[in-house]
Amino acid sequence: MANTESPAKRAKVDPKATALAGLSRLNEVGKTSILERLIKDARLSATKVVCEELEKQDAQVVDVQSLQKSFGSRAFRAFHQLDRLRPSQQYEQSHRVTDDINDLIQEAGRLKAVHAVMALARIAGVMSNASDTGQVFHDTVASCGGLTYDLSAALRKQLQLLRATDWASLQDAYEQLVRVQGRLEDYAIEDFDGILSEMAKHCKS
Repeated sequence: MANTESPAKRAKVDPKATALAGLSRLNEVGKTSILERLIKDARLSATKVVCEELEKQDAQVVDVQSLQKSFGSRAFRAFHQLDRLRPSQQYEQSHRVTDDINDLIQEAGRLKAVHAVMALARIAGVMSNASDTGQVFHDTVASCGGLTYDLSAALRKQLQLLRATDWASLQDAYEQLVRVQGRLEDYAIEDFDGILSEMAKHCKS
């Protein structure tokens, strides 16, 4: 079922809230550029400048396949970086995997919401296929409060930012997360259940 939120209701979104929420999507270069503009011209509205920067960023054409491939390959390297180490060494250094995946999650959070969901779904797909990493998978995924929680929290945040027109592009991401859920059921991991229930309202054929 498509999002039936009326245009009038969407128009009531607080620009200040949008700007504040969007600051986390801007890199340091973008933030510095905005600050310089505001210092040079005190007449400018900080809210308007931030919103304009976000609109310009979101207007850039994104190669979706390249985006997904990039996040997928980097997630794979992160999960398998300790493959040659002994289990005890993997246990001691598993934080490196968690840190690298969380960096990818943060990077995805700076994308337009629809692209962020695609990137996060690809990371989740790689994660759910990483059971062959043994100790790494146990420490970073199968343990309580592991990366599954971080990924699901990031996905929930992005789903709230989607526009009604975005859902048509997320069928593949939805199907990938369905597969993720199926793989993680053996480990009693349910972090993605609520996300899939929400996505199914828009993506389930």
